[in-house]
Amino acid sequence: MHIKAFGNDLTGGFILFIRQTDSITKPLAGQTNPPGKMPIVSDVTINDIKIGDTKAQVDAKILQKLQTLYPHAKLNQDYQIQGLEQLMKDDRIVFTGTIHVVGIGDHLTGGMEITIDKLSSTSKPLGLNPTPPTKLINISNIKIHDVKVSDVKQTVLNKIDHKISEFYPQARINRDYKIEGLDDLVQEDKIAFAGIVHIKALGKHLTGGFVLAIHQTGSTTEVLTPNSAQIGKLISIDQIEIKDIKIGNLLVDVKAKIAAKIQTLYPDAQLNQDYQIESLEALIQGDQIA
Repeated sequence: MHIKAFGNDLTGGFILFIRQTDSITKPLAGQTNPPGKMPIVSDVTINDIKIGDTKAQVDAKILQKLQTLYPHAKLNQDYQIQGLEQLMKDDRIVFTGTIHVVGIGDHLTGGMEITIDKLSSTSKPLGLNPTPPTKLINISNIKIHDVKVSDVKQTVLNKIDHKISEFYPQARINRDYKIEGLDDLVQEDKIAFAGIVHIKALGKHLTGGFVLAIHQTGSTTEVLTPNSAQIGKLISIDQIEIKDIKIGNLLVDVKAKIAAKIQTLYPDAQLNQDYQIESLEALIQGDQIA
């Protein structure tokens, strides 16, 4: 806004810039911006910055978005990018993390936090007391093989916490990460069922997540993706009985009989996706069991 002298006792004037967290003033010059609302940096979203991008690519993507707010926007004149260097090596982004884009000068105000991940980015307005830009620790590739049915729930929690703490010693459950689906597998404080558990990063220090598949004698892990198995109990095929396969049966019929039995428990079951048949080929001559 402009504050101008009026009457016979005052002269001159000044510009009052009202920003997200404070205000500044400048003398009212002869050539200056008209009073009005300043564009807010966080009014745009940036979702196409990713690991592997060069600094020039990041600069260009941010500039393109901000020029939709102010066509003459220039880096370090109208806005700053903070924290990008700590995510880079050899001029490319190699770490997940957050950066800040902050309006400066007379044309842009506010700021945004951009979280950069492997394939994309997300952005949100910068709060009043923002966490500084930081390199995030990815927990997606954590491996846990020694969780099994009959383990005490607290033992499982401790094993997960121990593994995550190897990457981030200050990690705390429900602050830095959360566990989904574990309680569905528990009876009387022990793991009673085989099943799928998701461990997801929270907060400002961790990113990513992993799937923990708990079985009778051990566990496996894999990176959590949108296509990962859903949390819940696994369906056991241990008690299936098949009594009508014999020498002379065609290979295709054997596979069909096995599939039919498994599909009584899980109708969508598919060979080599949900179960495997081992050593069958060794019994086949031609196209039948010999």
